[in-house]
Amino acid sequence: MSSIRKKLKDFLSGKNSPEGHMIYHAWYKSFDDTQEVPDDASPADIDRELVQMKNGISRRTTVPLWTSYWKVAAAVLLIAVAGVVLYTQKTFDTEVHYAEYVTAHGEHTDVILADGSHIWLNAGTKFRAPQTFKGDTREVYLEGEAFFEIAHNPKKPFIVHAGELTTTVLGTSFNVRHYTGQPTEVAVVTGRVAVQYQQNTDTLTRGQIAMATKDILGSWTFTDFDRYTGWRQGKLVFEDQPVQDVLQTVSRFYGVDIRVKDTVSGACRISTTLESMTEKEVVDLLCLLLNATATRDGHVYWISGSGCN
Repeated sequence: MSSIRKKLKDFLSGKNSPEGHMIYHAWYKSFDDTQEVPDDASPADIDRELVQMKNGISRRTTVPLWTSYWKVAAAVLLIAVAGVVLYTQKTFDTEVHYAEYVTAHGEHTDVILADGSHIWLNAGTKFRAPQTFKGDTREVYLEGEAFFEIAHNPKKPFIVHAGELTTTVLGTSFNVRHYTGQPTEVAVVTGRVAVQYQQNTDTLTRGQIAMATKDILGSWTFTDFDRYTGWRQGKLVFEDQPVQDVLQTVSRFYGVDIRVKDTVSGACRISTTLESMTEKEVVDLLCLLLNATATRDGHVYWISGSGCN
C-alpha cells in the first residue's frame, strides 16, 4: 500500500509516471459525481481512499472466464450460421431442375422450352432440358433424334449434348441423330453451328452434315433435306443404306418389330421413300425391295427370301 501511496503522492507533486498517472485516474474515478475530490488529503485519507479504490477496481475488472468464452462462441456461431445461410441461398439460386421427355417406338412429340426454342422428338428418344435456363449457357441432353429451332440469344449459347458430340449454336435450326449403335449426325437447315467430337471440331452451315463415328468426325454437303428432317412430316427417305439400318429406323418410327432371317443378306442396301403408309404397306414394300416374303409371329414380322433385287 505504501508503494501505491508514494506513486500517487509523486504524481500529485508533479513527478509524472505511467504508474502514477494510472493510479491517480483510478483514484479520481472512485469518487461519486457529487463527491468532491480533496485538494489536500492526509496520508490516512489517501490510504482509506486507496483501499476503497482497490476494492472498486477488483469489483469492476473481475470478469468470469466462462462469460468471455460464451461471447466468443456465440460470435463464431453467428458467423457460421450466416455463412451456411449464404451458401444455401447461393446453392438454391444456381440449382438446375430438369424436365425429361421420352417417346416410345411409334411415338412423336414436340416441346417448347423456357427460352422459346421449339424441339421435335422422333420415336425412341429421351430428351432432358432445364425447366429454367440459368447461367451463361443453355444446355440440353439427347438420346435419339430431334429437330431443333433455337430462339436466338447471342449472350447464351445453346448446347446439345449427344453422347460425345456437342453442338453449339446461338439461334438456328438443325437435326441431331444419336441412336445407340449408330453414328451420330448433325444436319444444318438454317444458320451456323459448331460441333465438337473428342478433340475434333468443325463449323457447319445450311446444307452441311457432320457425322461422328469411332474417333473420326467427318462432314459433307447435302441437298435432300427430307432425308434428314422429313420424319417430322411422316416421311422416311433412304439412300443406299444397309438393310439393318433401314429395318431399325422403320421399326422404331412405326412402332413395329421387323427382322430378317439369315437367308436375306446383310449386304443388301436400300433406296426408297416411305410416306403416309400403314404397317402392312411398309412390310410389303420391304419384301418387294428384298425379293422376300414376310410372316408374322406375335408382334414380330420375319422377312425371308433369296436376297436383294
